[in-house]
Amino acid sequence: LSCVKAGEVISIDVIALRTPIFVKVFGSFATLMFVQARGWPYVITFWGVFDILTLYGRNAFARHWLFWQDLIDMCNDQNPAADFLHG
Repeated sequence: LSCVKAGEVISIDVIALRTPIFVKVFGSFATLMFVQARGWPYVITFWGVFDILTLYGRNAFARHWLFWQDLIDMCNDQNPAADFLHG
């Protein structure tokens, strides 16, 4: 959630409102719609996009968020039930 909120601040508050980049690339109507989507519409949309980008595939992070630790067996490769989505 914090990555999405940081992306919102950077993309809307800094790039869309303080520079003419968005207006030149997307036009005034699309920029206005993007700025109006600030808040929950932005968070819900880009949280889903961020989840798909980070959790898709068979890499170690997508299978177990805490794959690097060995203390909790439920969160590393010792847990055989973690692959029920990919099985």
